[in-house]
Amino acid sequence: MAHISPAAPHMMWQDGSPRRGGRIRREGLDLKGLPEERAVSLGLYMIENNATVRSAAKAFHISKSTVHKDVSERLKKINPKLYRQVKALMDTNKQERHIRGGMATKNKYAREKNG
Repeated sequence: MAHISPAAPHMMWQDGSPRRGGRIRREGLDLKGLPEERAVSLGLYMIENNATVRSAAKAFHISKSTVHKDVSERLKKINPKLYRQVKALMDTNKQERHIRGGMATKNKYAREKNG
């Protein structure tokens, strides 16, 4: 599991000093620390994995509402460029949501027919 380096640019305050506040892992399994760090980690995870809010919440072991608040409010203030990328991904996921639901229903009835 890759760790986010404390010297990474997104983990620094504007004056260049490193942020402190607990441990944080990229995959989120040991996600302790500042909400700002969590917001950036979630944003990066979602972009890198083309993840939905639900899948990011599951990977980081936090609630969907926490993921949504982090990436839609906190991330906007911390890293506007990453926020725009995540917002575009979330908008795409929202548009495709009904298609995924329809496919899940189709697969369910196909399994029942064949099973």
